[in-house]
Amino acid sequence: MKNNNFVAKTVYNSAIEHELEWRKNKDNKHDVELLENLIKEVNNLGYSFKYEADFLYREIKDNRFFAILKKYIGKFDNEGISANLLGSLSYLTNSEIVEYVLERITVVKNMDVMNRKMNLMVCDNLLNNYRNKNHIAEYLQILNDIINAENLPLTMLMLAKWKVKEAKPLFIKYLNEADSLKFTAIEALVLYKDSSIIPLLKPLLSSSNKNIVSHVKKAISSLKKYS
Repeated sequence: MKNNNFVAKTVYNSAIEHELEWRKNKDNKHDVELLENLIKEVNNLGYSFKYEADFLYREIKDNRFFAILKKYIGKFDNEGISANLLGSLSYLTNSEIVEYVLERITVVKNMDVMNRKMNLMVCDNLLNNYRNKNHIAEYLQILNDIINAENLPLTMLMLAKWKVKEAKPLFIKYLNEADSLKFTAIEALVLYKDSSIIPLLKPLLSSSNKNIVSHVKKAISSLKKYS
């Protein structure tokens, strides 16, 4: 435990050092001022935040943060800051957060590929963390976009664990996409415990990717238990 605390403190201190250097760059003036305004609003709640790192390395459980953070997320020139702030919502219990995350997935569609993927990874973790079954239709809609699906693997597996029948055709379709998406689609389909899926997996045994072949063999072996 002491070792873990030491590592966490070391990472935190390193993040602060990096941030202090970042603040010195005049090109970052807009984001620095915006961050300072955010910190002031948070501290008006009775906190003593000083750095962006405080949002990253603290477990924020005060639901009052949500109203403040959503005013700033997406306003920074550096999309990484918005992604980090979005990730800090993980410990909140506000019922509106899932709806907000779904909105962000739509917004980030207009970003360049790198920033879109970075934000989608954060959104994926949040959706998996909250596991809200009231938005299944929305999950299915966003997963119809291939880039979303490639970067929302936990959301795909979440639907599979719930055995959402409407998601199964989507996972079957993704067996024919890039290998990274194939892996998730295979894993998702196995969770349905339906042996009728086996014939759909067998063509992948001829894949040139040995990892895909190995993954499919394990999937078929698992599904045979439900014949």
